Amino acid sequence: MLFRCDHCGVEFHADPSKIPNPNVKFKCIKCKIGQLTFVPKEGDSEQDSEEREAAIRPGTKKDPKRAIPTNPNEARKMLTQIKELPSLPFVATKLMELTALPTTTMKQMEEVILKDSALVSKVLRYSNSGLYGRAGQITSMTDALVLLGFSTIKTIVIASSVKSMHAPNARGYCAEGKTLWAHSVEAAVAARLLAKLRNKALVEEAFIVGLLHDIGKSIIGIKLPDVVRNLVALRKGNELTFDEIEIRILGIGHSELGAILCKKWNIPDILEKAIFHHHSPNLNKKEPFLSHVAMISDAISYYLSTPSVDQPEREAEILELESSKFLELDRDSFRDIAIETQETIDRDRKNLDL
Repeated sequence: MLFRCDHCGVEFHADPSKIPNPNVKFKCIKCKIGQLTFVPKEGDSEQDSEEREAAIRPGTKKDPKRAIPTNPNEARKMLTQIKELPSLPFVATKLMELTALPTTTMKQMEEVILKDSALVSKVLRYSNSGLYGRAGQITSMTDALVLLGFSTIKTIVIASSVKSMHAPNARGYCAEGKTLWAHSVEAAVAARLLAKLRNKALVEEAFIVGLLHDIGKSIIGIKLPDVVRNLVALRKGNELTFDEIEIRILGIGHSELGAILCKKWNIPDILEKAIFHHHSPNLNKKEPFLSHVAMISDAISYYLSTPSVDQPEREAEILELESSKFLELDRDSFRDIAIETQETIDRDRKNLDL
């Protein structure tokens, strides 16, 4: 059985015979702060995964005390309890603090990252992906910091940290059976390309927003997996968005829940607001550009999962969105970004943790 710390991200394997109830909480022996949480095996089939997760699902026979909420107020309260929301690992939190200080040195950044060998490996993989055009050039943290800069390294560390918060087989609401993580990475790649095209000063911010825009869905899927099935069933043939359906059923949408999580993580306000308004970009008075980017990058991920015969119709729908007009997207620029997103994903699946 695999357990992962909700604070530092370290993983431990345990003998199932010695842990009859995986819902039991263990204090992390590495960071001494977080709790170890049961994680299904990556190679499990969906059925196997569901059976493993049954022990920690709310409302199951093995966990009768955590019943499924019966009304939106109760659900909202359960989902938004700050103490129960996952924390960013210490390294990610520390790096965010350092990058906000003008006096931070490269040596300070490097020392913090080198404290987590697993994170170092992930950072180097991301650094050598097609996202940054440095394939094979970056072999050390010093190289990464010099060639990519503090802001990009912070983005990569956040991406590496967030990956641990996604269950390996969690498909949730995602397009055509994709995992929520795969959808998030696709959206992040597309968001970065959109920013490179329209606002290069916000390239790294766009990537983070694309990566985190649906993080609220992950929280809902972890805490209320059975409810997700109901949400998906209600969405079929319904003109309402998932956010609108969630608000009716749970008292909160994944957009607001994602923003609450960002606040807990001390993610900059500009990113928090972008995630909060990614379904209503025009309401974002802080920086509407990032919310528009999030909406289109999300749409591109779904577009890439659309059967080719239906893509022209889907493309036309996307180009009619207010966000496409805001970003001045035409058919050619949209297709160029969609193609480059797919090529980046196909080329760098391993480096992007897919």
